[in-house]
Amino acid sequence: MECKAILGNARAHLYGKKGGGRALELVRRALPLAEQVKDASYHFDAWDFMAQVQIAGGDYVGAADSMNRAFAVAGTIKDYKDLYYGYLDRADVYQHFAERCDYERDFQPCLDAVERARRDYESAYAAAKRLGWDGLAQQARNFITLLGVREQLIRSHKEAHTLMGTVQLFSPEKANDIVVSESFTTTANPHLPAALAWIESQGGIPSTGDARGAYIKGLLAEGMGERDESLMWYLRAAELLEQERLFLDDERTRGSYVEDKVEFYYGAMLQLLDRRQYKEAFDLMERSRSRVMSDLLATKSLALSSPQERALYGGMLQLRSETAEIQACLFAVRGGEDPGSNCQRRHQSEMKKKSVNRGAAQDDDGGPRHEIDAAELESLLGERQRQYDAVRERMEKQTLKLARLVTSQPASLDAVQKVLARDGSEMLSYVVLESQLIIWHIGPDSVHVRSVFLPRSALKDKIARIRQSLIDPKRAYDQKRLVSSIFA
Repeated sequence: MECKAILGNARAHLYGKKGGGRALELVRRALPLAEQVKDASYHFDAWDFMAQVQIAGGDYVGAADSMNRAFAVAGTIKDYKDLYYGYLDRADVYQHFAERCDYERDFQPCLDAVERARRDYESAYAAAKRLGWDGLAQQARNFITLLGVREQLIRSHKEAHTLMGTVQLFSPEKANDIVVSESFTTTANPHLPAALAWIESQGGIPSTGDARGAYIKGLLAEGMGERDESLMWYLRAAELLEQERLFLDDERTRGSYVEDKVEFYYGAMLQLLDRRQYKEAFDLMERSRSRVMSDLLATKSLALSSPQERALYGGMLQLRSETAEIQACLFAVRGGEDPGSNCQRRHQSEMKKKSVNRGAAQDDDGGPRHEIDAAELESLLGERQRQYDAVRERMEKQTLKLARLVTSQPASLDAVQKVLARDGSEMLSYVVLESQLIIWHIGPDSVHVRSVFLPRSALKDKIARIRQSLIDPKRAYDQKRLVSSIFA
């Protein structure tokens, strides 16, 4: 019973969250208890849930290991309900491995992961049929169909990658061999509308209420030649990504969460570069880089010497937590979902504060559930932001070192150019994307940006070969490759 209670508590902490947080600590407490219970389903359930927590935290390798531990006792489990959900969860782990080919180019492991996910979805389908769960059996079939879409995408990328490897374009002999352009985005694809209709019919396009869904809408609009709509969705994806990061509890989770989503910033950056809006494009590039340091410092326990610093830092963290909670409620209300008990408690707490300020009394029970209004939540959000800004301002005036420590602000283009003018210098900055290398040349009073047609995989191959020729004493120094890379 204690094991069940702790796992139930852990599930409550994980529900609706994008990170493990408190749930991870609880499931670790439940695992030793599960080992002591004779019924193997407890062992299976505990390790299965551990995998879910690890998936939420982006630890897919750990999740795969946890699922293997769960299935180590699967042969002794009689309850097909446990097996059904276990197969789905393990397939989810494999699917995440397959999705890594969206931003990495090691295709065979992705295809292997697709095949493993397919086997587990088919096992889940068989378990659901045996239980008479026709609806969930059909859901498993739908997962298999969507997995087929993912497999086709990986194979298409693999073929394009193989074709590029045979092109001599990326082994230039002279500078004029390099394809350099001042255009940064793709042109309209006449085949996209039909492909889009098929993907939508298969349920393959995610909701636009999260960052990935908005980014995909931007990609589709770009492919259909709708540039303004594309920019709108890309900017929305970057905004949602930054909002979603507020819900993550720890440094590792935030790093894993952003790892495969940094491209969300670059979609809008490329659109802005096409419009020669260099200041806005530079801001997006720097925001994508500064978030890593900001996330790292915001989740560390700082040893602060003065009471004033501790009070300001504690107040800042409290306001961040409340802001995240209000934003979560606002997302739920805007999406037409039940905001849940946490939002109700937040709403009643705020109403109680207002009543006390007006001299009225209100019971702790708060009476019946009240409808939560989006405009009211937006007002609360604005109030918390003003309070947060006030704390930040006090930090900058009273504890400047603390302010600099806990805040990672991206540099603006104007600020960079002022420094360059003062130093009498110029700056080169690079962004490596899937099919192009973006090069910024920034001077005190000028900005030049170019796109070099050089796939990320080709660039990685060049760097690996040069590095190997430098560190391996048995190999000759690859002078030709170095010259080629300099041109590129």
